[in-house]
Amino acid sequence: MDFIIKSVDYVLRDKFNSSLNDKGVHVLDPFTGTGTFIARLLRSGLIDIDTLLYKYTNEIHANEIVLLAYYIATINIEETFHDLIGAENYTAFEGIVLTDTFAMNEKQKVKDENGEQLVKMFEENSARAEKQLKAPITVIIGNPPYSVGQKSGNDNNQNSTYPFLDQTIANTYVAKSKSTLTRNAYDSYIKAFRWATDRLGDNGIIGFVSNGSYLDSVALDGFRQCLIEEFNHIFVFNLRGNQRTSGELSRKEGGKIFGSGSRTPVAITILVKRKGVKKDGFVRYHDIGDYLSREQKPMQITLQKKWCVSRHLKNPLNMWRSADSLLSCTCTMKLLPMSLPSVLKSRSPKRTML
Repeated sequence: MDFIIKSVDYVLRDKFNSSLNDKGVHVLDPFTGTGTFIARLLRSGLIDIDTLLYKYTNEIHANEIVLLAYYIATINIEETFHDLIGAENYTAFEGIVLTDTFAMNEKQKVKDENGEQLVKMFEENSARAEKQLKAPITVIIGNPPYSVGQKSGNDNNQNSTYPFLDQTIANTYVAKSKSTLTRNAYDSYIKAFRWATDRLGDNGIIGFVSNGSYLDSVALDGFRQCLIEEFNHIFVFNLRGNQRTSGELSRKEGGKIFGSGSRTPVAITILVKRKGVKKDGFVRYHDIGDYLSREQKPMQITLQKKWCVSRHLKNPLNMWRSADSLLSCTCTMKLLPMSLPSVLKSRSPKRTML
């Protein structure tokens, strides 16, 4: 989490001549769980104490759909803020909304098209939701949920239908795919990338730690292609950990980043949008390496010095993890500072079922 937050700040400084400390830079965690990402942001030292109150009350946003997690997140963020600022008077964190992030935007689109009002759960929460929808979000960070194929209401992350979002995916990720299997393009974590891409508008940064299956999934070739077309700069850390393998291959994948609650690979993805700037046309990619334990993997992030660069200009639909789709790792193109500490912590149980 710390690595993503500090990487985002570095990119803001390097590409946008701004920082997380600047007024006007709105940050959103759309799947906040227990609020750890926002709490780590407050403790990162990237926001000055003199600026912290303004950012806390105006430009830091979070969403959570599970009521218990929402309350825990609120307490976690508020306690962190008051501990840092040393304030005697209580200041509520009004940037958090009890909502389904995808559904909130669906309702806004209905309102825009049909002149209907947002469905009001209760007045205060609705006011917060409307305020967030109007905010010019610059940075989106978080850990999207994973829920492909889950249909039962008893499942941890039940699939839901979002007509506008699903249609956008059909027009982009599915339309660009050469695969006949499109089911994986509607996975919740893929929906999160699509939603975040559209929410940013023309400029901004996405920093997600998510299921890493998209790196070499045949069915997600259209998703990879769209990332290349829609973003100026792409950075991917493949943290491996795929335990849906066996034998020697499973041992090579190493420890599971989120512990026993995770069986799929995990990747950190940093995506940068810059209006009017020529796109890189390639992907900066780093594989964490073989046989690493869960504890060793975050350390490898801080030691990583070089990027592999995807040869997707010759074949844009290549699997990014495939060795023959990558240039030599001796390239010196380095943007993110590799000396940053990285803390990867488990989220609430609902979110760790990757």
